[in-house]
Amino acid sequence: MLALSHFLARGIAIRFLAIALLVASTRPALAGGGPENVLLLVNSQSATSRGVANLYVQLRGVPASNVVSLDVPAGNKIAVEDFRTKILMPALSAMAARGIGGQIDYIVYSADFPTQIDLSGDGRPEGARASSPDPFAPTGSISSMTFLWQLAMTKTPNYVARNVNRYFRHPSARRSLSTQGFAAWRGWSENGDPQTEGGMHYYLSTMLGVTGSRGNTLAEIAAYLDAAARADGTHPRGTIYYVQSEDKARSGPRHGRYEAAVKELSRFGVRGEVLQGQMPVGKTDVQGAMMGVAAFDWTQSASRILPGAICDHLTSFGGRLSGRSSQTPLTAYLKHGAAGACGTVVEPLNFPEKFPHPNIHVHYAAGCSLAEAFYQSIGWPYQVLVVGDPLCQPWANIPKVTLDGVKANARTRGTLTITPKATVAGARGIARFELFVDGVRRDKIVSGESFSLVTGELPDGYHELRVVAIEGGPIESQGRAIVPFWVNNHRKVLAMSSAARRVRSSERIEVKVNGTGAGRIVVTHQGRPLGEVTGSAGRITVNAKNLGPGRAILHATSFAAGAEGEEEKPLATAAPLFVDVLP
Repeated sequence: MLALSHFLARGIAIRFLAIALLVASTRPALAGGGPENVLLLVNSQSATSRGVANLYVQLRGVPASNVVSLDVPAGNKIAVEDFRTKILMPALSAMAARGIGGQIDYIVYSADFPTQIDLSGDGRPEGARASSPDPFAPTGSISSMTFLWQLAMTKTPNYVARNVNRYFRHPSARRSLSTQGFAAWRGWSENGDPQTEGGMHYYLSTMLGVTGSRGNTLAEIAAYLDAAARADGTHPRGTIYYVQSEDKARSGPRHGRYEAAVKELSRFGVRGEVLQGQMPVGKTDVQGAMMGVAAFDWTQSASRILPGAICDHLTSFGGRLSGRSSQTPLTAYLKHGAAGACGTVVEPLNFPEKFPHPNIHVHYAAGCSLAEAFYQSIGWPYQVLVVGDPLCQPWANIPKVTLDGVKANARTRGTLTITPKATVAGARGIARFELFVDGVRRDKIVSGESFSLVTGELPDGYHELRVVAIEGGPIESQGRAIVPFWVNNHRKVLAMSSAARRVRSSERIEVKVNGTGAGRIVVTHQGRPLGEVTGSAGRITVNAKNLGPGRAILHATSFAAGAEGEEEKPLATAAPLFVDVLP
């Protein structure tokens, strides 16, 4: 992977920061898909990873409680045991420790994580052939092995089974399986039915970006993530293009499925078209593309990929993003503005279930998120790497939420009675509302009811309240109202400030904290401590490069000086401090 300095030297980080600052000033909190349901993993060893996470937190409003920093070994491949112990287990443990395990549906990687998982340590699956060709290859992708977390934790290679993804909506199954929104708490039966008890459980997963020789630049990652967020709920009028090439291995097996997908798209008012050739040529309305070609140069097509598009070219090494390959990487689509793309990280052989079914665009057009569309369309996913914004929902009906009972920046105490209202297009209405405080889900109600929030259960100081409205029906699109407010039940105050709010990555910043009655004060960024002050006031010095480029959000919490052995509880929380890190 290329060092961040490579991009900064070329001035690319300036554009990256500019997009981050624009987002900070203009982004409404209306995006569907559920930032409260995302666990965002950051590689603390990588400035690029921290920078991409800074941007995504701004774009999507991911709560601080849902951002986890990990120390991940360098390199493009990681052993399956290291994947379990250094990535998967710490992520699951963080969910439990923070009280958010029951609300997480997505585990999302920022950037600069290994894309390949070496599965050889778990042995060969039962029935695998010793001779070539063998559909089993001992390499998986980080996104799909995270999706298959329940099986990955068993240390047996059942995750490579052909029917492993029960969330797959197979259109030619014994009975038709309709598009279905995802929730990690749901189990999935062998027949593909969602169930409240038992079944197989998954987490939707993508990487936000990949850098390096076959990856994208920071500016490209910032541009397509920003465009994806802006595409939410726009119901775009572009066209989904299915391209039939003369490549019998890649394109041929899908030809019989394209017309049926086009017909299904029309049910949602979305245009699909089957073309002949290598790429859509001269098309300025590419809302999605499925091609069967090993190598292509999109610039030669004179076509334009629109925000929110999903693109794929059904080739063996589209997900091999290190070293060299004669095949075009999936990142070529992202460079030209796609919201998401996928590719296999190792030779998959020609099994259609290892690639997206053409109905990926049907699920997307039905209102699903990008990640939901991908995983509903891939039956045998363990080798497939998905890169892009998992929350992008161009065709979602996003509820608009208003609140009675609390106002932005209100000073509160005692018990708050909060009554939400929401409107949504279509006839399905609102199924329920969910209340989150500081990113943690606290309650659920139905329309006409009110939330009762006991502020005495919270530390004094700054907090963020979110009410999420969830659409009725199988897709369950979301809308939200986000309100900052203050609690003052015990007259405890915590302030955080810095004279430097716009710094270069080579500089240091001094952060001052002052809290009444505090025994110690901790300052954090992306879920990791930056420093600690003993007593009620002090300052810490932070290297700006450790924050990553873009707008970094710092948080501070004070704790009382309790007796040894007592459980330490937060005393007060400060308003977040925003620091813009320039190259």
